[in-house]
Amino acid sequence: MFASTFRSVVSALTYSFVEQHHAGFADNYPPSARNAMAQRVLAHHQGASHIVRLPLFLLTLVFDWWSIVMTGSRFHRLDPARRGRRIARWKNSRIGVLRDFVRFYETLSLMSLLSFEDRYGAELAAKNRAEVQR
Repeated sequence: MFASTFRSVVSALTYSFVEQHHAGFADNYPPSARNAMAQRVLAHHQGASHIVRLPLFLLTLVFDWWSIVMTGSRFHRLDPARRGRRIARWKNSRIGVLRDFVRFYETLSLMSLLSFEDRYGAELAAKNRAEVQR
């Protein structure tokens, strides 16, 4: 149960950061692209040491549940605009661990986005050019 919630929250965070830093990503790439990026972020978490992995897992769940207190709904079930506001609250918090939490997921999400664009961007750009020329 907790593992499923954790994956859902990490996916929602990844989607939020990717869309925030690459407006229109969802319109230009298939849903499988965002899923692949979320899987990459999850793999980075799994590769972390036990000292980091468990606290991050727990803080991720707290982030999801704290949204119930603030919005009446869990983070991963919020619409993108409300997710953005929840992220901004933690990102601008006076509490360092909350800011670090957001920075961790934002960094991993952007690394996944850049890796994806390096790998598939040229291929998709060529495909889009071919469609425009038709």
